[in-house]
Amino acid sequence: VEASAAPGDAYAPHRAHSTLQPFYFIVVFWGERFRDYLVDFCLPSLLAPGNIPALSNGSGNRFIFCTTSDDWSVLNSTPVFHLLKRYIEPHFIEIPPAPSERSGCEYMGVGHQLATQMAYRDRAYGVFITPDFMISDGSGAALEPHARAGRHVVLAAAPETGTM
Repeated sequence: VEASAAPGDAYAPHRAHSTLQPFYFIVVFWGERFRDYLVDFCLPSLLAPGNIPALSNGSGNRFIFCTTSDDWSVLNSTPVFHLLKRYIEPHFIEIPPAPSERSGCEYMGVGHQLATQMAYRDRAYGVFITPDFMISDGSGAALEPHARAGRHVVLAAAPETGTM
C-alpha cells in the first residue's frame, strides 16, 4: 500500500525514471567462513529467477566484490560464480587483509567506501549486502518499480547471521 507523502517527505518519489540507472550489488568479505556464506547462501538466493536474473537492465548492472586477491581467486573457481556472470558483470576491488587492531565491522568500511565511490561515479543504485545475506525470490525485481518511481533509498531490514 502506497502512503501519500507530505511535500519534502524523504520517502516520496522525487522523479520518475524512464530508463534505469544500473544496480551495483556490493559485498565486502574476506576469509573462508564468509566466502562460504556468500557462495552457499547469498549468491544462490540472489540468482533466484525473480532477483538478479529478473532485472531489466542486465548489461549495465554490476556485482562489486570487495575482498582479498586470495578470496577473489577462490570465488572465481566456483560454479555459482560462473552462473552469476551470465546475469551480471562481476567487478573486483582488492582490499588487504584486515589489520588485527581493527574490528571486522569497522574494516568493512574500507571496501564500502571504495565501492560507494564507484557507484556514485557511475550514477548507479547501490545495493549493499553482507555475505550471509539471503533474499526471497522476487525481492530483486521489486527494486525496479521503486527506482522507476524516483525513490532514492529503499531499505530492507535483514538480520545478520554471522559476524566479521
